[in-house]
Amino acid sequence: MGAITKLVLSAAVALTLSCAVVHAEGEFPTNGLTRVDVTSAVCNGWFRQASWNCKPLTIQAYVAAPEVQNKKAVVIVSHGSEGMSVLQRWYIDHLAKQGYYGIAINHWQPRGIGQAQFGYAAASLGQGGNTMNMALDVMAVAKWVRDDTRFKGYKIGHLGESMGAAVGRELNREGFIANLAASALGYVGQPLDAYAAMYMGCMERSNRDRFLNKPMLLVNGTLDDETTLEQCQKWLPWFKSRGGVAELIAMPNEYHHFDSWYAMQYFGQPQNPRECANLVDPDKGTITDDKTGNSYPATTEGFAEHRKACMKYGVTAGSRNQKPGNGFDLWTSFFDKHLPPSLPSASAATSTRSTEPSDMTHEQRTGEILRELAGGKK
Repeated sequence: MGAITKLVLSAAVALTLSCAVVHAEGEFPTNGLTRVDVTSAVCNGWFRQASWNCKPLTIQAYVAAPEVQNKKAVVIVSHGSEGMSVLQRWYIDHLAKQGYYGIAINHWQPRGIGQAQFGYAAASLGQGGNTMNMALDVMAVAKWVRDDTRFKGYKIGHLGESMGAAVGRELNREGFIANLAASALGYVGQPLDAYAAMYMGCMERSNRDRFLNKPMLLVNGTLDDETTLEQCQKWLPWFKSRGGVAELIAMPNEYHHFDSWYAMQYFGQPQNPRECANLVDPDKGTITDDKTGNSYPATTEGFAEHRKACMKYGVTAGSRNQKPGNGFDLWTSFFDKHLPPSLPSASAATSTRSTEPSDMTHEQRTGEILRELAGGKK
């Protein structure tokens, strides 16, 4: 299945209407960005079982071009279970300022999902709202990047937050995503070069897991009561024993979503999977709960039964100042280290801009982005 690229020129028009508008919580501002439509898939059921089925799905990704002449690499961004928000815009804007192409994927809207945390099992099994499907989206966007000569020679990284952070774990599974992409997308997926995971849940393990020799960064808050630091401290040695390469950084006195746009508070309604750590044994066909020792069938029904038994409610989450930047230096340094420009052309001053980005109006900046993504043609 091929990728379909579309440059949405309406973004330039929207600038004049939206610059003075205060964006609502949860909204992803698209002004100044380029939209790309890519063919992915929505898969339901249990992989390699009779229930497994996949259908083509068109997803949207939004590109922020580097704001400096010396371009570095491409970083694909995945949102968490709450869906697209201003946080992903903060991420790709920061990446652009640091010399990266930042590409944010809208995983949920094409699948008809609002906020998955109010019903994880239902969203996962019925609509494809899970890290496996999100990983397919990343593979599809990565293929679009690799197939486009404008990005030739650029390394590709992934940045995810919360549920989107666990996408990095899926992408790092040796052979799994390659096989899954071939089954769902019609081509063999290629691994990315580096993965940064902000407050990832370290709960999923499988006896068959082997991991790629690709660098991974985990950042978790010491007070996080959803994706706990303690779980990741236990999970990391297991990950490394199976070929993974990773480092874990603790953010002192921080809760879940410590880099988000909303104020830190307690939310009572969202589901909380912190007690759902488990081990899947495909050979025995079981899902075994770490805490209780209870086993469930490794099927869609067994998955739903386990989630019903282990799921809690309520989470403390949010930012202390609701401003971009908390922890950004950690993943920026990580990508600077592991995504160096691989070709002279990727770091040389090749831009034909007559005006420095910092001196441009929003309209001029948008025009430059559209021309750059269209191969320099006006």
